[in-house]
Amino acid sequence: MDAHESGGILLEWQVPTSEEIASYSIFRAEFNNLTESHIEFTLIKKLNVESQESFSYYVDHQINLHTKYYYKLVSIDIANNISEYSDPILYGSLPQISAQYMTPNGFASVLAEGRELNWLFYVNNNMEHYILTIIDQNQNKIVRTIITPDDYIGSTESWIIPDFIQLDYGKVYLWRVDTAAEYLECTETLGSESTWATFLYLGQ
Repeated sequence: MDAHESGGILLEWQVPTSEEIASYSIFRAEFNNLTESHIEFTLIKKLNVESQESFSYYVDHQINLHTKYYYKLVSIDIANNISEYSDPILYGSLPQISAQYMTPNGFASVLAEGRELNWLFYVNNNMEHYILTIIDQNQNKIVRTIITPDDYIGSTESWIIPDFIQLDYGKVYLWRVDTAAEYLECTETLGSESTWATFLYLGQ
C-alpha cells in the first residue's frame, strides 16, 4: 500500500503461483479517527485477471484527502472458488507536492553548482517526513533519503546532494518528493507522492 503520483492510493499484492486466479474483489471501509473504528466494508472494484503476472495492482482514485481507509480483498479462481478475506491494510492520502514548485525541473534545467534541490509546499501538510528520491533515466536508484521538514505550515524546503553521490556529466536525472505521516509499526499510514521533476547535470 502506498501513495500514487496520480493522487490515488496504490494497492499491490503478490499473486499466488500455485493457483489460477480469475478475478479479485477489492473492498474498502473509511476509518473514523474519533472512534478509531471503521464503517462497513463495501465492494469498490472487481478486477478481472488478464494475465498471470507475479504481482497485481489497483489505484483507488475515489478518495478524500486526509482520510484513511481500510482495504481488503478476496480472490476467485477459474473454478469459482472464493478465498478468505486478506488482512485489512490502512492508508490515507495527503496533498501532493506539485512538480511545478520543484526546482530545478526540466530536461534543460541545469543543476546549480551548489547541487541544491528546492520545493515548495504552501499549506499545512500534516506530514512528519519528506522522502526524496533521485533516479537516472534507466530507473536506477541514485539515492532515497528521509528529510525532516524545516517548517510544517508551508515554506520552501531544500536538500543538497552530497558530494559522495556521483552524477554523470551531461545526463538527465529524475527526482521526486514524497510525504509520510502517522507511522504504525514503522509503516506510514498517510502519505503522498509527487510527479517526477528532472534536472540536467553539467558538473560543478
